[in-house]
This record gives sequence, structure tokens and C-alpha cells, in this order.
Amino acid sequence: MQPQVVSSTPSPTTPEAPARPATLHPHTHPHTPPHTPPHAPAYALPHALPHALDHIAIAIALLDADMRVIAMNASFRALWSIPTDLANTQPSLAEVAHHAGNTTWASLPTAERQEYLRQRQAQIRAGTVPPTYIELLDGRHLRFCCDSLPDGGRILTYTDISDDLRAGAEAALDQVSAELRFANETLESQAAHLVALAEASDQAAQRAETACRMLEKEVEERRELESRLRAIATKDGLTGVLNRSALIAAGEQALLWCRTNGTGLGVLMLDADHFKTINDRFGHAGGDQTLRWLTTACRGIVRTTDHIGRLGGEEFAIILSGSTLESTARIAERLRVEIAGRAAWLDQTPIFVTVSIGVAVARPTDQSVEQVIMRADAALYRAKNRGRNRIALEIEADGLIQAEQALTAESDSAG
Repeated sequence: MQPQVVSSTPSPTTPEAPARPATLHPHTHPHTPPHTPPHAPAYALPHALPHALDHIAIAIALLDADMRVIAMNASFRALWSIPTDLANTQPSLAEVAHHAGNTTWASLPTAERQEYLRQRQAQIRAGTVPPTYIELLDGRHLRFCCDSLPDGGRILTYTDISDDLRAGAEAALDQVSAELRFANETLESQAAHLVALAEASDQAAQRAETACRMLEKEVEERRELESRLRAIATKDGLTGVLNRSALIAAGEQALLWCRTNGTGLGVLMLDADHFKTINDRFGHAGGDQTLRWLTTACRGIVRTTDHIGRLGGEEFAIILSGSTLESTARIAERLRVEIAGRAAWLDQTPIFVTVSIGVAVARPTDQSVEQVIMRADAALYRAKNRGRNRIALEIEADGLIQAEQALTAESDSAG
């Protein structure tokens, strides 16, 4: 998410200027701030500030005393899927809350969603909202704050704290793993002692058996906790595949294994074509269902020993151990055809999607699997530029590998 901020406050030197909508002009590039000469006077700051705020990761909205949203940054609009035409009207808090509720919490029952939004609006009006933590359907976690202004307005901020929580989960996982190892060592010692007591008398044996069952139950509970924490630290919350850091770690292990055993390693970079159109047409629920379906299709094609990861948005990577360029390209083409020929389903509605795939293999000079991923990513963008719904192979020093043309011709003749 690339946040952007806007402001509806006019320059103090131009009071006669008409009010501007509290959002960026739809034809203005959000990353092109107005030219401000060196040593610019103070009155230039109101023009530069909205563009500067468009580059922070915090979603911000400014409300006036009537609870109308007079300014919102691009990060706020992207977070709650606020369209430009709604943002330009300086909507009321109720209008924004209604729109966000219909797009972000679509899975909640209508009555429950309306009651939640009603309570939240009342708290904001009263200025009594403490810092709140929100979990979204896509797995992200937000920290919400509401600050009151002297003129009766409010500043609303939403900060993505997912990385902080993930780091905390990883630290907790390390702590639980260490405690589990210590507990196992302690339990082994205690179990040996209990066995000795059991030999002394039947009563002691019964107590020992009970204690052993309790200890075994505790160990099992700790293992389950470790498994849950490991999933939080390594899995993508929406699709269940590896997250970026876990995929890179698995890829480094796979690269080491392939070099030790004298085999190749292939990488596929996969991106859903026109994914924004799917989101616009079917909503975030349809987009999320499409991403989950894509990972299911990938699992059906690759081996269980291969690694699938979500790098962000609609972009995925697949690491194939023991694979040559030719076999990696054939798997990519098989996956492309499989996805193009089927549909994801949202309730009773089919959602058709195609993918573009970049293909690369490890080279003897590669120092890490990330170098292979970068070449596959470059090939992916070549596939996008060629019209999408196709695969593209990495480029070597002597030009495009000829196998790509042969594979395409073979696929066309089979179709």
C-alpha cells in the first residue's frame, strides 16, 4: 500500500479561491508534488503538505465539527476502497462508514455490521474512542486512533501493525520452543523418577500414571501452541501459503539441497491478470476468493515438496526443486492453461481469471534464491507486456531462450 494524503485547506494568500474537493485531482499523478523553490515562504507549505502526506503509510482522515470528512489521504481511500467521486463530495462520517462497512466487513451479518458502525460513529462524535485494534479479513491488523481538535473536528488515523505483531509472534515462537525443549528434558527426568516410584507400590504406580498423563497432556498442548505460533509467523493469513520471508528461507534451503545433489532449481513468478477489475466488479470478497482459488490450483499442479508463497497482492512465487528450465517452463504452461480453463466461484457466481508467469532457473553464479526470483519477476513483466495470459522465460546474455518459442508453438498446436 502506497499511502497518499490530501488537504482541503486553501492557501492563506488566496482567500478568494473556490473550495477544492478534499482529494487529489484524478488526473494528477500522486507522486508529483508541486515545484517548491529553495527557501520557499511559509505560505507554500499548505500546497506541499498534502503531497508530502501522500507518502506515509498511515491512513488519515480529517473531520470538521459537523462530522464531515473534509480531507482524506490516498492511504485512507485505498484502505476503505473510497472511490474518487465519493471523496470529492466531502462526505459525512456516516456515508464513509456505510461505504467502508459494505466493502470491508461484507461477511458480517447486516444487523451486526450496522450496529457496529452505529456505535463507532457515536464514539467518534463524542470523542471517547480509545486506541482500538482491528483485524481485517485479509489478515492485516490496524491500530485506530481518534484525536479531538479545538474547533470540534476529529483526526482519524489507521496504522498497519501487522509486521509488529508478526515479529512478536516470531519472538513468542522462539520462547515457546525453548520452553518446550526444557520441559521435554524435565519431563524425561521426571518420568524416569516416576517409573522408579511405580515399582515401589501399586498406589505409587497409580499416582505416577496420573502424573505421566498430565505431563503428556501438557507437552501436547505446548506443541499445539508452537504449531499455531509457527503458522502465524510463516503463513499468509488469506491463502494459507508461505509468506514472503518464509518462502525466501525455504528457497535458500532448496537451493542448497539442489546444489549438494547436483540438480537444478526452477522459480515461477505468477501474477493474476487484471486483478483490479475483479476487485471492482466482485468486491474484495470476490478478489479474496480468487486468490484462494489460485493457490488451490497451484497445489493441484506442483508437488508437495515444492514451495508456494504469496509475495504481496496478487503476486505469487513457486520454487521447484530438481527442475530444469524445460521442465519448469512446462509446469508453468500447464498451470496457465489449467487456470484459464476453469473459474473461481463466489457463491453461485463464476469468476474467470488468467495469469501471466515468469520462468527462471538457478545459475552457478547465483549467491541466493532471491537472484533467481528477480529474473523470474523480470520475465513475468515481459509476459504482461506481451498481452498477458502467457509465460515468458528469463533472458540470458545471448538473448531470449529459444525454448520459449518452441513451448508456445507446442501449446498452440495442442489447443
